[in-house]
Amino acid sequence: MTDETEDILANILSFDPIETRPVTEVTEMIRAIARVIPDELEAVLNNLSDMAEQLQWGRGDCANAIQELVKTAGLKNARGEAYTFFDVCYFVAIRYTKGQRSYNTIKGNALVARRFPQAVREKYRYEHIPFSHFAYAARRKFDQFQTTGRYKGKKIWQAILLYSWEVSQQRLYSPSERELQEQFEGLKIQPVMTPTYVTGQDNSRVMNFTPVVIPEISGSECEDQTFRPDLTDYRIYVELLAEILNEDASYRMNLTDVVKILIEQKMAELLPDVVVSKKRTVYQTLGF
Repeated sequence: MTDETEDILANILSFDPIETRPVTEVTEMIRAIARVIPDELEAVLNNLSDMAEQLQWGRGDCANAIQELVKTAGLKNARGEAYTFFDVCYFVAIRYTKGQRSYNTIKGNALVARRFPQAVREKYRYEHIPFSHFAYAARRKFDQFQTTGRYKGKKIWQAILLYSWEVSQQRLYSPSERELQEQFEGLKIQPVMTPTYVTGQDNSRVMNFTPVVIPEISGSECEDQTFRPDLTDYRIYVELLAEILNEDASYRMNLTDVVKILIEQKMAELLPDVVVSKKRTVYQTLGF
């Protein structure tokens, strides 16, 4: 792949068609579609959106709290070196996100959360402004006063957050990072490709998916064969066993696996001739 092809591909992948449409057209589209969304679905979508944003703040706050606990406890590695902030971010990534987030993501969340304490977040309406805008405003170069324009006398990071809020109120959606760069860094960033998308039209072949059709099967094959014994009355005991098994674990064992392991042990004790086909996560003891 040539450098030119890579540049074009990068621009296509980062291209946001919504930015190319007139603000009034996008606002009109948002208002029109919003009118047909029932309150229940609106509430679900709002909750999911809020959860996605709060997860980033929450991970950052927790990573910072763990860092303080590690410092206070004076924890060190086998070479006598104190565990660092980066060690804590890696710990959070592998233990509490199951490896689905890199330690760099956790580090970014933690640094932004450290930069903006709760009182500052609330002042600048963090519940309505994307976390990514706070991350953009957290850059060191924005910690200086705005000398011109409507935000003169305020720090540039303050101006960024105020601008984000004001724009979102005017047109019903937040500005993109590209818009922030143009507004506060004077960068004129244009996509390489020429967009042709407008509301009411869809020329994208990618969207032409058809529903999967499952061949007709008999009723017995459709029945749910999952075995679900009711262990509600014993849940507290299973949870206690799980806590013991997870005491020194890097990856927490779920309750289903706890029950499966106990069954395997009893089978080996009472029916040693029966070979159990283990269908669960494999856990290994590491000799640290």
